[in-house]
Amino acid sequence: MATFARHLILFALCLTPALAVDYAKAADGWRKILAAEKEHVIALMNLGYCEVMLGNYASAANLYKQADALSENLDAKAGVQWANLAAENYGESIQWGNAALAIDPQNFEVRRRLAFAYAALDQNDTAERFYTDLISLHGAPALTYQPVGVLSPFYQQINFSGSSQKTSGFDTGAFALWNFRSGTTLGGGYARDVIDNPNSSDPYATNEFRLMSGFLFSDLSHLNLNAHVLTSNYSYLDKAVTLSATYRPGNYSRFAITADALIFPAHGGLSASPQYTFSMGKYFSLGLGGIVQVIGFSQAIKFYGAGQATLTFCASIFCLTGGALAGQIYTPVLDAGTNLIYSLDQLNTQAFAKLKIHPTAWLELSAAYTYGRWNSFSGETPVSSTFSFMATGSLW
Repeated sequence: MATFARHLILFALCLTPALAVDYAKAADGWRKILAAEKEHVIALMNLGYCEVMLGNYASAANLYKQADALSENLDAKAGVQWANLAAENYGESIQWGNAALAIDPQNFEVRRRLAFAYAALDQNDTAERFYTDLISLHGAPALTYQPVGVLSPFYQQINFSGSSQKTSGFDTGAFALWNFRSGTTLGGGYARDVIDNPNSSDPYATNEFRLMSGFLFSDLSHLNLNAHVLTSNYSYLDKAVTLSATYRPGNYSRFAITADALIFPAHGGLSASPQYTFSMGKYFSLGLGGIVQVIGFSQAIKFYGAGQATLTFCASIFCLTGGALAGQIYTPVLDAGTNLIYSLDQLNTQAFAKLKIHPTAWLELSAAYTYGRWNSFSGETPVSSTFSFMATGSLW
């Protein structure tokens, strides 16, 4: 289970990159003060904060305990709770959290950390009670760090080689989301996809309408629903529909599973995509997953499948992700770059890289490159290259 501290660190750095200060240097400054006055309570707590941010959780807990012994106070007790939670010492974290609640029974941070610690110990009824109270008092975004509103325009340049049916084009559009206090998310979007057809003066032109909704439950599990409706001058895509549902067991869960329904004029099918993310230290995470499909054509039912791996590095205000997919996927519904991919061809291999930069709390910029190898029913083996760009504005 990813530690609460890692999430807090990433969130703090993303919110205030100017404060992604050198915590080691700040810690040295507080040590100098303590060298001159070893019972300086504020210096002890501030040094404890720096130690948590540097990942030195045992040292941080001891510093906060020293401060509390000199002058019993809420911040020191909450600091010991936080440091122990970050170190995954859940029992001791709960003990100090309850001590902090004795001083301030409604403290938001203390109650949230208690909820997380109880959930980590599989005391789900107690954790759910804390989460439900917090959502009722403060709204779901306070627990999930989700902004109130999101607007994301995007553009991607698409190039095909080795195909007699298509050459190059673009996909552009935008989508918007609104997160309600209750934990419900609603959104929608529109995109236009244009791909040149070398056999005609008219390109393939597709309009995509997207509807999105999400639900956060009292145990912080998530269910996100997406519907994509297409209209096109290309009969394969005209009036096609995809429906997707993604479930994550908890706000900090490493596991997620997506189920897709594909409803196209010439075929239909179902797809399931489980994924698990492994923490590999402070900066790296590894995602492993797979895709299984059952596709029904007019005269046959065929099975497809693929495996996928992603490696992500996050530090300060940026995240870099690279990954690959190998197998056989028909009508892939993927989001490796920016937007969904619809193609009559069968995807065999895909590799991608994506860079996200979060310079402020209200702005995120991303750029991605996606490479794909395909098999078509005409016997051709097209290759695709896609460059994607997205800007995400957030309202907090």
